Amino acid sequence: MPCTTVRLVGAEEFGPWEPLTVAVAVELFQSATFRWWLAGGHALEAHFDRSWRRHEDTDIGITRSDVPRLRDVLDGWDIVLAADGALTPWDGRPLDDRSSRVGNLWCRPSPDAAWALDILIGDGNDHEWIYRRDPTIRRPWHEAVLATVDGVPYLAPEVQLLFKNKSGRPKDEIDAATVIPELTPERRTWLARHLPAEHAWQTVIAAHRARLAIEVATKCSATVDLLASGRSSQAWRTVDSTQQGVIRVPIPNSGRLIKYRSEVLIGELLADAAHPVSRWNVVGVDDVECAIGTILGGSPVAYDSDWSPSFTAAFASVLRDLHRLPVTGWGPLANTSDELRGTSESANDGIIDRWFHAPIWPFDRADLAAHTVAALDPDLVPVITARRDAIAAAAAEPFGIVHSDLHNQHLLHVGGDLTGVLDFGDAFIGSTAWDFALLDWYYGAGNAQRVAHAYGADSVLTERGTLLAIAVGCYKVAKAPHDPAALHRLRSLLAT
Repeated sequence: MPCTTVRLVGAEEFGPWEPLTVAVAVELFQSATFRWWLAGGHALEAHFDRSWRRHEDTDIGITRSDVPRLRDVLDGWDIVLAADGALTPWDGRPLDDRSSRVGNLWCRPSPDAAWALDILIGDGNDHEWIYRRDPTIRRPWHEAVLATVDGVPYLAPEVQLLFKNKSGRPKDEIDAATVIPELTPERRTWLARHLPAEHAWQTVIAAHRARLAIEVATKCSATVDLLASGRSSQAWRTVDSTQQGVIRVPIPNSGRLIKYRSEVLIGELLADAAHPVSRWNVVGVDDVECAIGTILGGSPVAYDSDWSPSFTAAFASVLRDLHRLPVTGWGPLANTSDELRGTSESANDGIIDRWFHAPIWPFDRADLAAHTVAALDPDLVPVITARRDAIAAAAAEPFGIVHSDLHNQHLLHVGGDLTGVLDFGDAFIGSTAWDFALLDWYYGAGNAQRVAHAYGADSVLTERGTLLAIAVGCYKVAKAPHDPAALHRLRSLLAT
């Protein structure tokens, strides 16, 4: 058979598909003397013993080392390799590491028959199943391949979903939405830990965990609606009118330390001082901790507005009390409920650990000439470098809890009055000038100076905030080099 470009399983140019029923495929493989298992959507349905959609094919999995033995079961069948966008004849040879890109064998009883079976080639050794796309992901065979009450082997549902996560096919989205809520906590956790942090199915998992958290906390079921999605957490709102609240669910693989317990403590201390912040409770679901908090009303503040005296005074009061909370150490907070303790070894390390998604010059001690800023606008390099020592010195005492994430979704108002300061998830222990730097970056020097005056800060602290805003700008450019707004804002800072 000549090589042919593959565009879609079952495409007309490759001939029609008339897949074997599961029962016939299982009967065919009962005589196999090697490891095999039901795969694909049928494997998911085997686990739950029910069906929820139609199937276009029937998949059987075998290990790469056992491929030559396939002829023992499919003697006389027409079998071709499906790889690299082509179908090529298979002559029975082993598929070694050099042919590891081959993931499928298409099978039909004869060259003039319809395709009947898709063999999915898996990897493993005598003891472990190995994920073909990432060999560091391994499971004992008895966990990776399960069996029905009738003894039919099938790929474990969480493993099957891991294979399906890259396709984006409608049927896979249906499978994920159906299966994820019905997995055991252990299986759901395994899947969550091996999906990319930004994968859409993390939202499916988080939604289910948010519902579970409400059930644990209230003993009642509730529906949830996504409020916001960050790198390390998603926030969900209960939409049952009798149970108003917000649930924060951690996202695995974000690289960030989840510190809901520290946020509970910050919320309690600030709320006790009558500041507009949420109170939180930590609830364990699956094997993770979620946080349930009170909802605060209001709309996000505008970036380009001048803040009213009442808003300015109220927000300055929040910052003043936040910065005065008793702390130990530096950097991102440990997930503890009895003290606010940093996890970094030094003040400088604390800055790097807080802003770890991109270089935070000059605290990373890198050469600005090798920074993204230099690639985008070389003329800025000498201007910024001339302020290097001053920027580094600006991160000095006083130290305290710094919110550090003061974009407009985290500041709420009604009629110009402050009604909410949200999300202390990125709070860290560092120079309190960082919060004034973020105010300068997001809302301009005028608002930063108004807050500083109401805060009772001297001019030195606001000057340090202005300098640190340049470091924030370099970080923002490195983090989002294709966003012209960040570079434009950095230029504006340097022009003042």
